[in-house]
Amino acid sequence: MRGKLVMFLSLCIFCSSALAASAAWYKWTSKIDGKIICAQVSPGDGWEQHGGPYKDFHCSKLGVPGE
Repeated sequence: MRGKLVMFLSLCIFCSSALAASAAWYKWTSKIDGKIICAQVSPGDGWEQHGGPYKDFHCSKLGVPGE
């Protein structure tokens, strides 16, 4: 499961660099263990959107990319 998550996040980072303005990033919270991750899209049914939008993949700069 962790390997898939790493692959998913790596793919998101790669894809966002190919676009002029990437999609916004959001914090997602696991419904199972409360773990928080930063991703552009939902990691799946077991996750809820926690915060955002953010400009960066660290979810540290509030705002929409390109603004």
